[in-house]
Amino acid sequence: MLLRTREPRRLLMAGLTAFILANISMHYIHPPKAWVDTMDAVSGFLYGIAIALMLMFAWINGGRRRGAGSA
Repeated sequence: MLLRTREPRRLLMAGLTAFILANISMHYIHPPKAWVDTMDAVSGFLYGIAIALMLMFAWINGGRRRGAGSA
C-alpha cells in the first residue's frame, strides 16, 4: 500500500505526477463546453491529491529526520 511504504519517496513521486497531470489537464486539454465543469472538477481533485501526498511525504520524511521518539 502506498501509505505504508518504507520508501516515502514514492509518495513524493505520486504527488508530483498528480500535480503535473492537473497542470496538463487545465492548459493543454480543451474539452467541449459541456465538459468544462467536469474537467475543472477532475483537475481540482488531482490538485487535492497532489497536495495531500506531498504533505504526507513532508510529514513522514520530517519524522525520520527528527527521530521516532520526538513529537
